[in-house]
Amino acid sequence: MHELLKQSRIFEGLGEDELQQITKISQLAKFNKGERIFNIGDAAEHLFVVKEGEIELRFQVTYQNISHEICLERKCRGEPLGWSALTEPYRYTLSAYSVTDSELLQMGHKELIELCESDNHLGYVLMRNIARLIARRFILTQEKLIREIQQVLKKKDSLT
Repeated sequence: MHELLKQSRIFEGLGEDELQQITKISQLAKFNKGERIFNIGDAAEHLFVVKEGEIELRFQVTYQNISHEICLERKCRGEPLGWSALTEPYRYTLSAYSVTDSELLQMGHKELIELCESDNHLGYVLMRNIARLIARRFILTQEKLIREIQQVLKKKDSLT
């Protein structure tokens, strides 16, 4: 568990003692292929790091009364998901599904918050890394939106 946390971007920059504290509050969780890990809007009770398998982060779009789930991002070994467990309002902003049988390390929201409050360096590094993840997510979302707008404009041009 400790080595996996050490390799994960969300814990980059933490010392051995800090990683050990996080290891102590980590548990292994198993999910079957196709199983939902969490749903958009759910209370963000856990932060996860993928140990094995692949996870899709999705959002739902409804068009003409038909709902479609759109994959925004895929996560694999060492990658974090569920950082909403550390950012207010502590609600997941996407849904997560196990694409394959998967094993994830999970850390409880309350335990992580307590660690951040009791160890300023750990809290600072974790929040800095989360800010990087949020920035990356924003760029991915922006790129997806630009591609969709380009397709709409292309269709519009072909009609004229």
